[in-house]
Amino acid sequence: MAWHDLRNGHDWDVYVQRFTGSGVPAAGWPVNGVPVCTLPAFQVSPFLVGDDSGGCIVMWCDARDSLNLYDIYAQRLTPEGNIAPGWPINGLAICRAPGNQVLPTGVRDGAGGVMLAWSDYRVYADVYAQHASGTGVVGDTTVPPILTPAGAIATLDTVRVAWLRGASALFEATVQRSQDGTSWQPMGQVRPGPSGRLEFMDTRISPGQSYSYRLAIGNPEEDFGETSTTVPNVFPLEIRSLAPNPASGTAILSLSAPTKDPITIDVLDIQGRRRSHEVVIPSQLAPITRALTLGSRLDSGLYFVRITQLGHSAVKRISILR
Repeated sequence: MAWHDLRNGHDWDVYVQRFTGSGVPAAGWPVNGVPVCTLPAFQVSPFLVGDDSGGCIVMWCDARDSLNLYDIYAQRLTPEGNIAPGWPINGLAICRAPGNQVLPTGVRDGAGGVMLAWSDYRVYADVYAQHASGTGVVGDTTVPPILTPAGAIATLDTVRVAWLRGASALFEATVQRSQDGTSWQPMGQVRPGPSGRLEFMDTRISPGQSYSYRLAIGNPEEDFGETSTTVPNVFPLEIRSLAPNPASGTAILSLSAPTKDPITIDVLDIQGRRRSHEVVIPSQLAPITRALTLGSRLDSGLYFVRITQLGHSAVKRISILR
């Protein structure tokens, strides 16, 4: 068994004891337990697993490097209560990342080592895992949160980027943008929705320009989910907005078109009959705004606004209330 112990009167240390089946300390083990780590500052919340050879591996939260933040350490003891070969006195560092690492747990790996997991607050509340071999060798790296790009869609004035969160309990990330793949600038913060999807809308863009996006989390920052897109350099023929809808008088129509050729604007009733008609000649390749007077000429009901240029059309529905 393992516990944290205040016998020195000023900070917590970790001790381990081995008992026989009759409930007495095993031969060679001190009556009050074997000290595993007695360094200054707190060592708390130990968790113990067997090592398949009569010994044990104990892991704990350790504040030796900070009075306020905990790291994860572990130690292997032989059946006699001695430190196993390859394991350092006062424990093996498993994770010393920024922030708190707490609530360690583990399972033996069948080869004298252990697989550990813990709650990790280097960003928010995530779960990390690590392996330590029977000879005290820590695996190459801990397992980070998973963030997968879900696409970047560009229109002439907006880029919409999305990522899918994996099993991580990530609550917030910083969106970074680059135009050359080297220099990255922070653009804003995003939080996942109920489905774990993180979405960002970028309106500070230029036609024809390529942009890369990624998410940065933590301190120091780790970067995930890089994705790229190119903004088109031609306006599509589209009705960008039509408001208010429903309308009782005048509705404001915002539209865009790829050329300066004439654009017809028709209002059609539900039978497809044209109820109003006008022609607009764009002066530049930029969004166009027009005021449509509807309420004084049309009865209450459902109508359609259609724009046409060079044989191509776009339609949007509108309701009239009088």
